[in-house]
Parts: sequence; structure tokens; C-alpha cells
Amino acid sequence: MQKEALKAKEREAERKAEEAQAAADAKQKAREEAAAQKAALQKEKLAAAKAEAAAKAEAKAAAQASSGGSSKAATAAKKASYGEVVKVDLRAERIAKREAEGGEAPSLFGR
Repeated sequence: MQKEALKAKEREAERKAEEAQAAADAKQKAREEAAAQKAALQKEKLAAAKAEAAAKAEAKAAAQASSGGSSKAATAAKKASYGEVVKVDLRAERIAKREAEGGEAPSLFGR
């Protein structure tokens, strides 16, 4: 009789342990599913943010292209009305003249 009672207690303890393990497994699975859903949501938000940023960049580029075309036309009109400024490098002209006459180009500190 005592053996049967001990065996019954052991079976009851094993059943409770199995139930506790099953509950822990279910909780762990629920946590993993929640984490997967959260990761998917974050991935969707990131993709939406990237798409929005790309759209803004494209709109900005289009706006610059449209305004850039008018500013290029204004620059061309300005050049036509005022003419171009010709920059003269006098030092380069003197060195070229000296070399044409058969002299040497100047050296730095007599070297």
C-alpha cells in the first residue's frame, strides 16, 4: 500500500513537473513570437523611412534641377551683358619671356 502511494505521489510530481515545463515552453514560444513580430514591425518602419527619405531626396533633386536651369540661364545672360574677365598671370608671362630669351627659370632661394 505504501509503495502504491509513493508511486502515485511520484506520478503526480512528474505530471506537475511536465505541466510546469509545458507552461514554461508556451511562455518562451510566446516571447519568441512577440520578438519576431516586433522585429518585423521595425523592419517595415525602416523600409518606410528609407522610402520616404529617397522620395524627399528625389524631390529635392528635381527642385534643384528646375531652379538650377533658371540660374544657369541667368548666369549666361549676365556673362553676355558684361563680358568675361580675363585673368592674367604676370609672373608666368615674365618666366616664359625669360626662358624664350634663353635664360633659366628662377629658382627658390638660389637652388
